[in-house]
Amino acid sequence: MRQTLMRTRHIATPASLLIAVGLLAACGAGGSAASPGTSPGGSAAGSAAAKGSAAPSAASSGSASPSASAAANGQLGMIFEVNNVGWQKLLGTPNKQGMVVVMVVPNQPAAKAGVVEGDLVTAFNGAPAPNANAANVAIRKLKVGDKVSLDITRKSGPAKVDLTVEPASDTSLPQLLGDNVKKNGNDPRAYFLRGAYGDSDAKSAVDDYTKALQLNGDFVSAYVERGTLTQTSNPDQSMKDFDKAASIDPNYEPLYVNRSVLYSSQKNYDKALEDDKKAVELDPTDPAAYANLGIGYVNKGDPVQALNAENQALEKDPLYGPALLYRGLLQRDAAKADLQKAAQLIKDPNQRAIAQSALQKMS
Repeated sequence: MRQTLMRTRHIATPASLLIAVGLLAACGAGGSAASPGTSPGGSAAGSAAAKGSAAPSAASSGSASPSASAAANGQLGMIFEVNNVGWQKLLGTPNKQGMVVVMVVPNQPAAKAGVVEGDLVTAFNGAPAPNANAANVAIRKLKVGDKVSLDITRKSGPAKVDLTVEPASDTSLPQLLGDNVKKNGNDPRAYFLRGAYGDSDAKSAVDDYTKALQLNGDFVSAYVERGTLTQTSNPDQSMKDFDKAASIDPNYEPLYVNRSVLYSSQKNYDKALEDDKKAVELDPTDPAAYANLGIGYVNKGDPVQALNAENQALEKDPLYGPALLYRGLLQRDAAKADLQKAAQLIKDPNQRAIAQSALQKMS
């Protein structure tokens, strides 16, 4: 029962997140949450597009969720990703924990307020935003007309930016990203963004990440995204991508979340658990890291520690669907309510089907 911790990106209602033109978008453990036995591809981050390894997956820790913006029918008009060395080199972002703005949509709230690419968002309405899931907690509460205060770090120093959530526009994000590639054919970011948020199929997304890496060999997020998408189709290359990302930025939490899934699919449960623990160590605020840790303990035959990890995930975010699912599966007889709630909250159809199937078996 190991989760694939990937991002939800390519589906309209994510499990792991793209608020993108809607509200915000993020990255990291990219790809969508996957169900047992599925292979990478498609798109879902939270989450974002890849489908994962041989076990149910959780939302990714790398990106901010699109589902929140869709629910609010509002937009802020920017995409951001978990900060790492790759983005720091590309955008001059400070070496600090937070969500880096990687795209600002013209004529939308973020652009109007003066947000620029490379801004590092460290807090969202006063709440720290060290990862996509933390940002999503804040985003879920927003509706059209709400004021949003961002704490931002720039080269020039700290700044505060105030925005207002506007009604969603009819802007097509995939078309916008496709046009961006045509205009900026030598910019690795353009290919990465199209692969991550352009509603591409798995092969097209992998091709975009490969092109991004040809243009910039230090693009950490592109290695992690490509590695996530190829875990089943090309596990050897997938491992090389994760290991390369770790050599460039050993402190990038999403890579450990996703690499642990690959280790687990290879039945290397010791290495998988090491990565799970590393993810929690690097970001103890991320519910996705704890949800994955719980699956790691399951595979090591320690249900008590597994349950503790899922409880910690839900302390971080009581509405974190994957942790509700895993805790429910760990306590089937005593946790029917968890499974019912998970079936209501989870957007990913594979995970929702798992919850519904478990409920049917209990009835």
